[in-house]
Amino acid sequence: MKNIQGIMVIGIMCFLLSFGISVQIKSIKNDSTVIAKENAENELRDQVLELSENYNKKYDELEEKQNKLDKLRGDASNNSVLSESWSNDLSKINNYLGLTDVKGKGLIIEIETGDLLLVINALNNAGAEAISINDKRIIFNSEILNDGDVVQLDGIMLEKPYTIKAIGGSTLYGAITMPESYIDKLKKADFKVNIQQKDDIIIKKYEGIYNFNFAKNIEN
Repeated sequence: MKNIQGIMVIGIMCFLLSFGISVQIKSIKNDSTVIAKENAENELRDQVLELSENYNKKYDELEEKQNKLDKLRGDASNNSVLSESWSNDLSKINNYLGLTDVKGKGLIIEIETGDLLLVINALNNAGAEAISINDKRIIFNSEILNDGDVVQLDGIMLEKPYTIKAIGGSTLYGAITMPESYIDKLKKADFKVNIQQKDDIIIKKYEGIYNFNFAKNIEN
């Protein structure tokens, strides 16, 4: 009887021990699952943070490069505008100095003889933008020597008849053909004078050399 009771007690104790071990194992498994889950969440969170930081860094780099590109484009545009402006200014200066070939409407005057300086002055006063005699360009400091039938332009002897080309507005014709003008007097004196109005007159550039004997640059 005692043996049976002992066996029962031992059996109950084994059952209780087994149950306790089972609960403990389940508890350990649950704890391990929770820990593993937390570790996985932490790892994913770290990865998200790392990706976010890399994205922000790349975005800032992209924005910086875009700003540099915009600045370069702006500088290129400004330089282009300045270059075009300088080119236009230089072209105007060269035209004024007679350093380029020019084309435009104006007059072609053929004169057998006479005081060419008076004709040139009348054309200049009427607003001529370019003038030549026998295809030699007249500039702001050109020197015309007229002694009878002998005419020199900047030291070069000119042969007659003289062909004067002038580019300018419609006022040119009226200025040199008005009553009592020098051309009108030549015609009345039966000198040969022929005047043509053209839309495509070409005047060649000045072929000489600019010399400044007295004017000098002022250095800063």
